[in-house]
Amino acid sequence: YTVGYDGPLRIASSHAWTLAAEPARGHQNFLAGTRATLDISRDDPPQLQLHARDQPAEVLPPAAPATSKVERFEACLLDYLEALFHDRPPRHGDLPLARQTLQIILAVYESARIGERVRLV
Repeated sequence: YTVGYDGPLRIASSHAWTLAAEPARGHQNFLAGTRATLDISRDDPPQLQLHARDQPAEVLPPAAPATSKVERFEACLLDYLEALFHDRPPRHGDLPLARQTLQIILAVYESARIGERVRLV
């Protein structure tokens, strides 16, 4: 899916569950910005590396305790849903961002269902 804004910003996300990854390449997830890229390994727990222009890669400390990926994901998702339900900020981010994220997720599903773009306001 692609999320477009009124300005030049576009966010593209691709999820390929059948992607054949190169065994030597353990990094398939990253966030790319204008000044740096955050590379997220597929290790458990994941390793975060920050790649900034003209600087050596920096390994960031883990943000979560050493629990399994499933446990971390479930805890994060449960906190997110409880924050929306109880009208409180989630542990990561804030309530308006949580609501906007949910709006985008629901719009992606709606767009796929109707086969057209969905405009958010």
